[in-house]
Amino acid sequence: MLFETAEHLKKENVFIKDIEELWDCSLGKQPIAKQIDCIIYDHDDFVIGCLEIKIRNFNRKAFDTLMISSKKILTGQNWSFFSHQPFILAVRLNDCDIYLEVDPHNTWPMRLGGMRYPRVSEDREPVFYIPLKEFKQITKRTT
Repeated sequence: MLFETAEHLKKENVFIKDIEELWDCSLGKQPIAKQIDCIIYDHDDFVIGCLEIKIRNFNRKAFDTLMISSKKILTGQNWSFFSHQPFILAVRLNDCDIYLEVDPHNTWPMRLGGMRYPRVSEDREPVFYIPLKEFKQITKRTT
């Protein structure tokens, strides 16, 4: 079930444009059925990675971890493992933009988690809690 609002999608699209400008790449939005938000490609249309976008309404120091669906991470890791290209998790927080290149072999503890007050049963699912200290600040690409 999809609960993305028009406002959320607008914020996501602004973040996508910011990343494209900072990293000098293009991001192709994928259908929701693909599980990953964007394919990263260069100016010659070569696919160079995939990207999951998250918008969170808190500051970086508010929590020690970022909760994310295990399905999203496992799908990205699988894609990265078989394509030999990076899977990047990019997160826009209230006070900064951060990213993590997810190692296809990495894992974090998986717990049942999700929304505190679930709207539907699918709002509770296996999730990873990724330490925010593993993320880097998004800056202009140097290569």
